[in-house]
Amino acid sequence: MRAFQPLSNSLFHLVLGWKGQRFVPATGRIVAGILAWGLVSQCSSGTPGEATGSSEQRESKVFRYNEPTGIATLDPAFAREQATLWTARHLFSTLIELDSALQPRPLLAKSWSQSADGSIRFVLRPDVDFHRGPGLPQGRRVVASDVVYSLERLRSPSLAAPGAWVLDGLERLSAPNDSVVELRFAAGGPSPFGLLSMPYCSVVPRESVEALGADFGKRPVGSGPFRFQAWNDGEKLVLRRNTDYFERDAAGRRLPYLEAVSIRFVADRQAAYLSFLSGGLDEIHGVDAAYKDQLLTPAGELQPALRERLVLHVAPYLNTEYLAFRMENPQPSVLADVRVRLALSLAVDRAALVRHLKNGMGVPAHGGMIPAGLPGYRPAAEWEDPLRYAPEEARALLRAAGCLDASGWVAPGGPLVLSTAESGRDVCEFIQGQWSALGLPARVEVLPAASFRESKSQAGLALFKASWIADYPDAENYLSLFDSRKWTPRGPNYTRTRLPGFDAALDAALRVQDPQERAAQMAALDQQIHDQLPVLPLWYDVSVRAVPRSVQGLPRHPLFTLDLRRVQKIR
Repeated sequence: MRAFQPLSNSLFHLVLGWKGQRFVPATGRIVAGILAWGLVSQCSSGTPGEATGSSEQRESKVFRYNEPTGIATLDPAFAREQATLWTARHLFSTLIELDSALQPRPLLAKSWSQSADGSIRFVLRPDVDFHRGPGLPQGRRVVASDVVYSLERLRSPSLAAPGAWVLDGLERLSAPNDSVVELRFAAGGPSPFGLLSMPYCSVVPRESVEALGADFGKRPVGSGPFRFQAWNDGEKLVLRRNTDYFERDAAGRRLPYLEAVSIRFVADRQAAYLSFLSGGLDEIHGVDAAYKDQLLTPAGELQPALRERLVLHVAPYLNTEYLAFRMENPQPSVLADVRVRLALSLAVDRAALVRHLKNGMGVPAHGGMIPAGLPGYRPAAEWEDPLRYAPEEARALLRAAGCLDASGWVAPGGPLVLSTAESGRDVCEFIQGQWSALGLPARVEVLPAASFRESKSQAGLALFKASWIADYPDAENYLSLFDSRKWTPRGPNYTRTRLPGFDAALDAALRVQDPQERAAQMAALDQQIHDQLPVLPLWYDVSVRAVPRSVQGLPRHPLFTLDLRRVQKIR
């Protein structure tokens, strides 16, 4: 390992962005204390992460992006939101990862073999070290027992991690020596490789977890391409280049190239967009009402005035946007009636929503939850009863359900309350307007991002806007949202749906070996969701990211990850 050297003050202030002011890291100590302990380093002269040179050169080594909804924790066992997933991949490593073709590739494991009974034997790389940090002042090599500890920790009932469900099928786990991990998942489940690639399964050091306890999520120690530097909750998170990171590029240069990552938490998306245009951020993603028409034409292309200095990355994306009903104790109680849920679906013009609010970036939902690109997905032509816009049919259903009469809405229980974080306000207000046109009393409840996440995870929301980004490329990942054995908070069934025969049919589909038959059974389960409507799919998404032309090496991925290992800012 390389010895730590103090980071030059100019680069440190550049990364933090508050020169001349105090910045309080998660340790509660000021930056001067960190510098005194030598917990930050600059790379030796001539490396891609070199911290010397002019201010412009130093700036080109820091990648800056914004997370408007904030980050609740950096503990990978709790990485259930996109913001946390991205950061976990910067800080930690998993046994394997999925490439852009969604095929497993080695990461901590340099190789693996699988036996006839489904057992998998992973052989670890010998050159991976944990970062220096609490409990590990000198760092140390990552060994097989760390993998076993991390996976056992993830599924420990005492931790109550939301990602514990990914190991439900894990039957055997052992480390016969420091270099080998052996495990077996029960037959008939999703691909073990997809599960093990998830940030939930990141490898963490026991020493740091035990030294920090509940604070591990605030001062994490991993083995990823970047290490934790400082965190001022609600303002900025700073990660520094891991100078001992094990991966190298084709020319033999050690990754990553960047010296640091600076993550801001600016809730005002218009302000963040203006910062991006002025050079204060190096990436902006999504199609947000605050800036979409300044960035995109109505046809979804980059505005002509921006084309000389920006590049727009648009790619397929395994993400379904939807509205969700809490099926346990629905409020108001009329939402227990599938006719009412169908009426709410028929009242939404999905094509107009995508056209006006997303500038055409997305495919209006026509069927179930499974998006294009996964076996089990069916195009609109293959659905006998595709989702459609039919407000008159919606009115008839509401009358039949006893919710509407000549005087208007007569159902008991008060108005429909559609909950969302700020990012979903425009979509929810669009839908509110369409429901109100039918005479439905509806209001939009915009919650702080942290409150929305917590309420959703505790089944505290009766009707809410949500999205599901695939964790791994399997239709089961979407159908597991309705598995009654995975009710939140332990699993991803946020709607607390329980459908007769669904769980058993899902288990049966997972045991099918023939790909076409398996896809057909997944499609049948998707049809069941479509018929019962515990959710209203809105659109199947595409990923949209704008970057300056100076940013190179940022890959596109169907899971919309943020992989900064090979990113360079060319001036």
